[in-house]
Amino acid sequence: MDIGNIFEEWDFSSTVPLPYRVLLMGCIGIFAWASNIHILAHLRVDVSNLLFSSPPLSGLYNNSGSRHRDKFNASKSSPLSALYRSIYTLGAGFLAMTLINMWMYKWVVAGSGTNVASSGAVDARGGMGQKGNPRAGIMVPILGYITIVVMIFAPINVLFKKERFRFLRSMRHVMFSGFKSEVSFADVILADILTSFARVFGDLAVALCLMFLDRDGTNTDACYGSILVPIMTSIPYCIRLRQCLSEYIESNYTTDRHLMNALKYASAFPVIIISSLQKSAKAATLKGQPNSSYFSDNSLFRLWLLFVAINSFYSFYWDIYHDWSLIQVQPASRNSPLINSVPTPASGTTGSSHPRMSSGPLSPSANKSGSLSINDNPLGVTSMNSPSTGNGSVHNSPNRQEHHVQARRFGMRSYLHYEDPAFYYMAVILDFLLRTTWMLKLVSNIQIEEYEGGVFTMECLEVLRRWIWVLFRMESEMVKRSGYGDSGPLSAGLGPSGGGGVGGDMDDQDGSNVILMGDLESWQK
Repeated sequence: MDIGNIFEEWDFSSTVPLPYRVLLMGCIGIFAWASNIHILAHLRVDVSNLLFSSPPLSGLYNNSGSRHRDKFNASKSSPLSALYRSIYTLGAGFLAMTLINMWMYKWVVAGSGTNVASSGAVDARGGMGQKGNPRAGIMVPILGYITIVVMIFAPINVLFKKERFRFLRSMRHVMFSGFKSEVSFADVILADILTSFARVFGDLAVALCLMFLDRDGTNTDACYGSILVPIMTSIPYCIRLRQCLSEYIESNYTTDRHLMNALKYASAFPVIIISSLQKSAKAATLKGQPNSSYFSDNSLFRLWLLFVAINSFYSFYWDIYHDWSLIQVQPASRNSPLINSVPTPASGTTGSSHPRMSSGPLSPSANKSGSLSINDNPLGVTSMNSPSTGNGSVHNSPNRQEHHVQARRFGMRSYLHYEDPAFYYMAVILDFLLRTTWMLKLVSNIQIEEYEGGVFTMECLEVLRRWIWVLFRMESEMVKRSGYGDSGPLSAGLGPSGGGGVGGDMDDQDGSNVILMGDLESWQK
């Protein structure tokens, strides 16, 4: 049995009707983000500093007061831990609400004498409006959506009000800011995550149309062919495009990289438009109507193939070269002093005497004495040039030197926070494969997106790709802000606004030696 037959026999629409598929994708997104924060904190990536401009996870910026850092590391109730646990809990609550409401819908429909598993019309209508079903139970999913909205916007201090309202404030800022507004790193991360839910935005438009505008089930095809679907799908890309233009304006129209990034998101619009035209042409063919488009079906497919290839390959290049900063344009020579010495921060971070934390399962060991020395490898980044021992000293291990040469051969940057380079190579491979899932359309017997179950699978794969992307995007930004980059994209643009409009490291401006753990709580308020 080939893949096409698997999806054809998988009656996904009767199992999970379209409105609930949208809600399930939202729950998956919540769990993915919570696990991102959880894993990044476990790997000692400075999430609180990157997203909330708070002191680092170690609780300390310099080499004094080690007891504060040890206390923080041992604590299971740290602010960051409380954050991802609350997000897990919220996701579980939304998931429970979705499953209960979906069970109620099936129970009501079954009680009306309608066969939910009826074939044909189910696939065409996403599980809603089957033939012979007078919209039985349509109020159940409507009630479910209203309940979810109330759970999100409830002003009372329940269901983690701080986390819910922080998310709503972030969404408002991302969606409604002007071209001259400041773009923070957290805004970029949120907007990029939204682009991975672009298809879900389109599904939401169809689901709302089915529930509210097609109550009698007589105009279902209009919901699927509505102009609102490509518009909703384009919203995340419009947001990110606006952010890139805002960053270009903020740079006084001097940083062309922001324009090139804007071009990447603009390249998604032809794909969305042509996909909409293809669906309209296919719907007309199924009804026996002539194709009203200026292009034939084959011409539309060729145009779609051209633009989707441009978008996916350009996006893949941008992921590994700019977002992850893995490619080094000018490798250092083997005789470079970096090979035998600990690197010094880039000029953009000079003057800050606060090294980063250096512990984690995939990072080099911290100072065994429990304190961080200014001569230790800050941030805990793995240097292909300067391997460090547990006490912060540097040695010239032949194996590490060979590893350094091999990494140079493959063009990877020198300093990696995750110690094993294999993680980076696997991430690049997975990102390429998940960026090019559209190639399955070139195989005649694997038309996955022809079926509701296939569409849901592709949406989940895109969320998986974005989940991987976040892990390495955050790592890259942390290394970039520390100033330990190679010549190339990693070291470009460092300083107070290093990373493209993103604030740099927090310095101990008042000259004190210790940032107490109480200050770390401030970002939760």
